[in-house]
Amino acid sequence: MKHHLPPRLWLGFGAILALSLTSAQGAVSLPSLISDHAVLQKSSKTVLRVKAAPGEHVTATIAGVRGEATATDPDGKWRIEVDLSQVGQVPFDLVIEGTNKITISDVAVGEVWLASGQSNMEFLLSRSIGAEEEIAASANLQLRQFRVNYNAAPTVQDECKGKWVLADPATAGSFTAVGYYFGKTLQQSLQTPVGLIHSSWGGTPVKSWTSDEALESNPELKAGKDRINKDVDTYNAAKLAYVSAFHEWAKQYERADKPADPPAFAAPGIPTTDWQPVVLPGKFSAAGLPDSGAVWIRKTVSIHGTDRNVISQLELQTPEGFETVYYNGKLVSSVTPDNFAGIGARHYCYLKDHVKGDNVIAIRIYNPVGGAGLSGNPDLLTFDKIHLKGEWLAKTEYALPPLSTDAQQTAPQPPKFVLRPQNRPSTLYNGMIAPLLPYTIQGAIWKTTSAGPASTKPHSPS
Repeated sequence: MKHHLPPRLWLGFGAILALSLTSAQGAVSLPSLISDHAVLQKSSKTVLRVKAAPGEHVTATIAGVRGEATATDPDGKWRIEVDLSQVGQVPFDLVIEGTNKITISDVAVGEVWLASGQSNMEFLLSRSIGAEEEIAASANLQLRQFRVNYNAAPTVQDECKGKWVLADPATAGSFTAVGYYFGKTLQQSLQTPVGLIHSSWGGTPVKSWTSDEALESNPELKAGKDRINKDVDTYNAAKLAYVSAFHEWAKQYERADKPADPPAFAAPGIPTTDWQPVVLPGKFSAAGLPDSGAVWIRKTVSIHGTDRNVISQLELQTPEGFETVYYNGKLVSSVTPDNFAGIGARHYCYLKDHVKGDNVIAIRIYNPVGGAGLSGNPDLLTFDKIHLKGEWLAKTEYALPPLSTDAQQTAPQPPKFVLRPQNRPSTLYNGMIAPLLPYTIQGAIWKTTSAGPASTKPHSPS
C-alpha cells in the first residue's frame, strides 16, 4: 500500500531543500592547499584563493591582518590579498568568513617553494643514504610538505588533492629527498618556516609539465603535440583491431597461450637445480632456450636497510613478448595481447611491501611469434637502483615450433605505442601545476633524471 505525505508537509520539505541548496551554493570553500598546517608566503601581497557564490563578500584574517573581497567572477572563484610581510613565525589560525566560517589551524608564515620534476625529485628521503639517522632526527615544526597527488588531466584543473604534513620521524620518510634537504638548509639558514609543495612524477617528459599555450607558441613543439594527439585519437580503434586479429591468428596457427600453474615457477622456495643460466638483456635463443613459447626467468634480489617497505619500480625496458611479473610469489603485473600497450612501450611494475633480505623476482614471457627475451639498454634493467643485468635463471614452460612463412607474414602487428596519460603534452601542467598557480610562492626547484645538483630559479611572489 502506498503512503502519501500531506501537501503541507511536501511544501515544508521543499522549503528546507531549497534553503539547503542555497546554503551549499553560497558556502565559502577552500582549495586543499589552504588547510591545516599550511605555510603561507611572507609577502605584502600573499594571495588566498577562495570559492564562494557570485556577489558574496568574503574576509580572511590571520595574526590580526585582514583581507577582503567581493566576488564578481560568475564561477565563484576569488582572490583575497593579505599583507603578511610583518607577521611573525608563531603558527596562527586563518579564519575565512562569508556566509559560513572556516578556521584553518596551525598556519605558518615563511618561505614557500615548489619542488617539481621527475624521478630524482620524486625520490623519497626514506630511500636516501643515511635515511634512518636523518629521519630519526627530523622533527621540525618549521619544515612542512604538501604532496600533490598524481593527476594527469586532459584539461586545466582548478583543484588538486593533497595535504600538509610536518616533518617528523613518522612523516619525513615520505618527503622528497631533494626538497627535504633543500628546505632544511633554507629553514636553518633563514630561521623561518619553509613549506615545500611537492609536485613530481618520475619518468615524465618536460612537455607534460608545459602548458598548452606554451606548446602552441612554438611551431616545433606544436607539431610534436599534434602528432601525439593524433596517435591518441586513433589508438583505441587500432588496438581493438589488433586484439581481434591476434586471437584469430593465434587460433589458426595454434599459437594461443596455455599457462601452467604459476607457483611451480614463481614461488620463492622452489628447487632451481634444473633451471639454467641466461644472460640478460638478450635473446633466450642465445642460451639455447625456445625462440617462441613460454619461458620463465627469475632472480634473487637482496634488499637492505631503508629500502624496506617502500613503493619501488621494476623496469624491464622492452620485453620481447607478453610478460607476467611475480614478486615473492605474488602477482604484480600481467601484460597480455588484450592489454598490451603497443610497440615501443616500456613496461614498469610498481612493487609494494618489500621484505628485507632476499627476495625473488620471477617473470614469465610468452612469445608466440619469435625473438623471445629482454632487450634494451643493460643499465636500464633495474629494480629501484639495483642493477639486474647479467645472469638470471631460466626454465622453459613450453616451446612452440618455428613459424611457417605464411604465419610469419600474417602475424598481426600491434598499434604504435600511445604514451601514458602522464607523458602526454600538458597533462601534468593541467592537473598538478595549474591548480597551484594562485598560491603565492618564493621560488621553485626542479630536478630531472640527469645527474647533478637540483637547480633553483627565483620567482617573485605574485
